[in-house]
Amino acid sequence: MSIKETDVPKLVLSILVCLGAGIISALFTAPKISALSAYKPVIPWRAPPNWVLSPLWITLLILMGISLYLVWHKGLTQSQVRLSVAIFAAQLVLCILWSAAFFGVRSWGGWEALLYEIIEVILWIFILLTILNFYEVSPTAACLLIPYFALVSAAVFDYYLYLILG
Repeated sequence: MSIKETDVPKLVLSILVCLGAGIISALFTAPKISALSAYKPVIPWRAPPNWVLSPLWITLLILMGISLYLVWHKGLTQSQVRLSVAIFAAQLVLCILWSAAFFGVRSWGGWEALLYEIIEVILWIFILLTILNFYEVSPTAACLLIPYFALVSAAVFDYYLYLILG
């Protein structure tokens, strides 16, 4: 698929929307990065060093933006495209809430941890719904979301291991 000159603004806007969500999430993350010391992954070697997280998330956000563009490019006049974009928007908001909840947890045994857990599971479901809906419009767009889904899946898995074995 070639990108026409008239499509470049859509592509740039799609990427900027996703990077904007990342910046909002970083506002919750940056001041409380020490909160990570309160939560120790069950499998320590699975926890990437902090210097890896920013480039990783930037890459994921760019892939998400390209994915959004590929679906949006099909035309918002199609009901499947509108539904897919709406589900994508919901998971993007949930991603921001996930960061806010994780870095807002003061006690991993308290109600904040329960809120985090609920948001994390709902986010996981919405990412999966986004992938399934994007696949109907553009299989490539769906595939671009798999690394993001894998990262969130690993976080969900690790959190449940923490609860069980922690």
